[in-house]
Amino acid sequence: MRKLGKANRKMFILLTILVIFVILIFIYFIGISLSHDNNTYEILADTVFYDEDFMKITTSDKGTLKRKYDGKYYLTFDDTSYKIGSPCLSSNSNDYRLKLYGTAYEIGTDGSVKKVTNETSITKASPAKFYKLKDRKYLIVDQKIYTEDRSIETEDYLLIELDKQGNATLANDSINVKTINPLIIKGSIFDFDVANEKLIYEKNEIDLKNIIGSSNKYKEDEKDTTLTNDEKEEDNNDDIVNYYDQYSQNVVNSFNNLTNSVNNINDNSKDTVKKGEVYFDFSRWAALKKVSANASSITVEYIVFDPNSEYQALFLLVTDIESNEVNKYYLNKDASNYVLNNLEPDHEYTITFGYSLVAGNRDVYEDTVVIKTKIPSYKLDITKVTKDRIYYTLEIDSNYAIESADISLYTDQTKANVETVKSSSFTNNKYNGSLTYNNLGYLNELKLENIMYNGGSINLDVSDKFINE
Repeated sequence: MRKLGKANRKMFILLTILVIFVILIFIYFIGISLSHDNNTYEILADTVFYDEDFMKITTSDKGTLKRKYDGKYYLTFDDTSYKIGSPCLSSNSNDYRLKLYGTAYEIGTDGSVKKVTNETSITKASPAKFYKLKDRKYLIVDQKIYTEDRSIETEDYLLIELDKQGNATLANDSINVKTINPLIIKGSIFDFDVANEKLIYEKNEIDLKNIIGSSNKYKEDEKDTTLTNDEKEEDNNDDIVNYYDQYSQNVVNSFNNLTNSVNNINDNSKDTVKKGEVYFDFSRWAALKKVSANASSITVEYIVFDPNSEYQALFLLVTDIESNEVNKYYLNKDASNYVLNNLEPDHEYTITFGYSLVAGNRDVYEDTVVIKTKIPSYKLDITKVTKDRIYYTLEIDSNYAIESADISLYTDQTKANVETVKSSSFTNNKYNGSLTYNNLGYLNELKLENIMYNGGSINLDVSDKFINE
């Protein structure tokens, strides 16, 4: 038998290594192929998708969704194929579920991460859930979803995609908006600091950049952060607009100019000192001190110094910004506050503080502020479900107590029962009740309806849902 030469042995070894390498590559790609979602999913008509460019696509007829060799999902209907990307989400108004396709990561309240793959069914609205879909793209599922300033409010779900500067696009079945400022998105159990990609469950802060990484380059400006913290401090003080510091500065300025005032005591022009374009009179002064709001009223605090009874009248001009209606309220010089009652909740008002002098014949306007009444704090919770009865607790805002309301039970969007609750039924602004039922569907909801307040009908979005599994 002839022996292989040295060169042939090298060639044989190289061929063997090459064959093994090809086999390994073949096995690798088979594994990748098997691990990919190779299913074809049937898609109903009127189903909403968003593609990779965040363009909304609604199916006009039945179609199919399939993942191709490039790892992207493709939607086909009406003989047209659309590249949707991966992962992707579908929503249909006739289905209580969202469908998530591809690999994503569900974030738990304790910071735990659960990987989901292929097709994942998610119940709309409740229970609240949060997903990281991929780099700089998120999904929120909750009953109510809104920005901290309530400029955007929606429900059921919200897709959020950031650019590398931290700006966000928000989209679902009903909205598609681009934001250019940092924002906080709130739900029933969490806050989402979008630009910083931080999720806050109660006091637990979860850095979402640590989950599969992030290419987000946004950095919070120190100056802007300081301003934001000041704004938060104001919010924590019950929407108070405080003029005490400004007023104190005015008094100090008056004292600093006391010598000038005394020297000119016999001057008919009175004892005035100028600060910018405003004149302060040391012989008297009146100033707005603080303005605070709740759901149905605004409290105005003021201070008056008038030893010579020179003020003929003090007053407030209150303008409803929405209707442009203006009302004038006269103040007592010997009092220090005035309460504006029976105001609309979640309404902006302009408050102008002014006066007129005995020696004059015109109104002088000193301070003007804009303040918003609060949204009534109402809470409806399902506390227990038995074989024939649903128990619940309704808590109402003491500053916006209703006269009566209906609590309705809906099962799969069909009204099953209703109970009328009157103001006399509440103890410490709380009412515990129950509703009977015969059969429960899958999605069940208690809802506050036909609400009466101050002799008229009002609308408040108060409800609670549960899934019957």
